[in-house]
Amino acid sequence: MNEAMTPSDSLYVRESDVFLLAPESFPLYLHQRNFTGQSEQMVREDGQRMWRWRMEDQRPVRQEGLMPPAQERIPMVQASSFASWSDFGTWWWNLIREELRPSPEISAKVVELTQDTETPLEKLRAIYNFVVTDIRYNAWEFGVHGYEPYSAAVIFSRGFGDCKDKAILLRVMLAEVGIEAWPVLILSEGRRFEEDHELAMVSHFNHCIAFVPEQEGIPEMFVDGTARLHNLETLPDSDAGAKVLVVRGDGVENRRIRFPSGQENRLDQEILVDLTGEGSPKVKVMRRVAGRYGVGDRHRFNGSDEEREEQAERFLSGLFGALDGEVESTWSDVEDLNIPMESTYEVGVESITRPTDKGFELQVTFDALNLLRGVASESERSSDLLLDVPWSRNTVIDYKLGEGAGVTRLPEAVKVENDNAVYTRRIESTDDGVRVTEYFELKTHRISKESYAEFRELCREVDSSQVDSIEVEVKQ
Repeated sequence: MNEAMTPSDSLYVRESDVFLLAPESFPLYLHQRNFTGQSEQMVREDGQRMWRWRMEDQRPVRQEGLMPPAQERIPMVQASSFASWSDFGTWWWNLIREELRPSPEISAKVVELTQDTETPLEKLRAIYNFVVTDIRYNAWEFGVHGYEPYSAAVIFSRGFGDCKDKAILLRVMLAEVGIEAWPVLILSEGRRFEEDHELAMVSHFNHCIAFVPEQEGIPEMFVDGTARLHNLETLPDSDAGAKVLVVRGDGVENRRIRFPSGQENRLDQEILVDLTGEGSPKVKVMRRVAGRYGVGDRHRFNGSDEEREEQAERFLSGLFGALDGEVESTWSDVEDLNIPMESTYEVGVESITRPTDKGFELQVTFDALNLLRGVASESERSSDLLLDVPWSRNTVIDYKLGEGAGVTRLPEAVKVENDNAVYTRRIESTDDGVRVTEYFELKTHRISKESYAEFRELCREVDSSQVDSIEVEVKQ
């Protein structure tokens, strides 16, 4: 049982009761979270135990954008038949242990996948790439298979499975090359709130991945078999920061998956703007991405040539407005998870400068963050600001100016930093024009209400800096 004392903390609830009936012989373990009401336990005439929890006059909570979900705040009462996580792990291991047997076909496939590999990490990567790419993901959320996976042999022969099936298949195939791995129960969640695992309950989880402990040639890591187009080092954002249960044959381990750093989720982008010709300006964009950005680009450009070109035009018009002419684009192989995701785009644009009396102005960014209209839109907060994962963005813009054009004003350098974020910008003249170098990093997934004012002031400075312009005079 996992019951809330209110349907929503945005509502006023005058009275709320939760009742639980159970035979006296049925073991139950109870837990309360954020509960401030009255509770009682009694034995009824029919011999059943009855618990009652009651709360009155529950006041609504002021709702704010990107506040932590209600699970952190609302009163909850929970009951479980598991006395401990160890008991829970024993129950689930007994459901899955008979499914952990390789078939001759699995063994042969592992030999094929790893025949050209040398190190344990290369073997792990080859097997992981196969499971996330070649074994199709199908969710099973009903019946016994909501909890119990199919056998590894069945999963492999059918070529599809759900998250549990993929975790099981990973373990079995890795064991064929001597790599240890264990299934992991996890709550897949877009914005990671503080999970309460005081009581051992299956409802704490909705997903299954795998844990590879540190061993010869392999660092400790969690891997998600459902994460198509994610390389081995990149977990889905929805796995980051989770409290998880690693289930082993000899016991369980409560762990927490770390959050990636901003550097691991990084976009590096170089933009060359050629203003020397008589026609429309020409731009070239070179993009190198890692972590969540790499996953995003792989999904965006994982289609037919026509679909890729359409996506490229949409991307470029979002940066520069109306385009002039055909887009020339190149991409690395989006299906090859062993190489970084890189892409290049070239196109003419209808307009990229703002005219002035003596020349024109140049933008210092083509992709403003607009933080005050987004994550920092609230003037003040009574709750923490909960985001997804840290990330960073590094952009270099090189303007090449035509004959007779000279820079008359460069905005000053900017550097603002606190515990939650950092932003730097530098603008300098070059031999043939001007260069803008800009970096932003979000360092954390959660900004406390106490530090929000400082974070918002940084956002204000970033937004203000991104509307600066470079002044250029053109001599006739």
